[in-house]
Amino acid sequence: MNVLERIRWEIGASISIARRYMRIYYIRPGTIMFGLMFPLFMFLSFAVGRRIPASMLISSLISITLLFSSSSVGPMILPMERRLKTIERLLVAPISFYSILLGVILCSMVYSILISIVPVFIGLLFLGVEVVDLLSLAVGIFFSSMCFASLGMM
Repeated sequence: MNVLERIRWEIGASISIARRYMRIYYIRPGTIMFGLMFPLFMFLSFAVGRRIPASMLISSLISITLLFSSSSVGPMILPMERRLKTIERLLVAPISFYSILLGVILCSMVYSILISIVPVFIGLLFLGVEVVDLLSLAVGIFFSSMCFASLGMM
């Protein structure tokens, strides 16, 4: 197996691990409630009683939502794997430890990107916020979720 085939194999394993964790983590009622209610409560805590423009509120809300949602998956999944005694299966599988970490990080990234889209849509639809550069917003959300998900794995 040459280097490119090995990289392709490891990335495929990471995606499979991320899918598995998505099925486990995303169907929990607490996760769904956190994903829907957290941006709302954060918005209300910043907006009530203050005269801050909606564009400032939404941009702050997106960054805070990214930070807390992307760093919430990793600390929950690995202890759950240890408790269910399934981490040993992953560690003896013919994949590297980095592929397991990448799978957890990918799962965290997808969750935080989905959660951070909620304030963007609310701002666009209800508050009249305009997105000046959609590409910069998408790239910023992607890299922020990647960095915060990696921090959540530390």
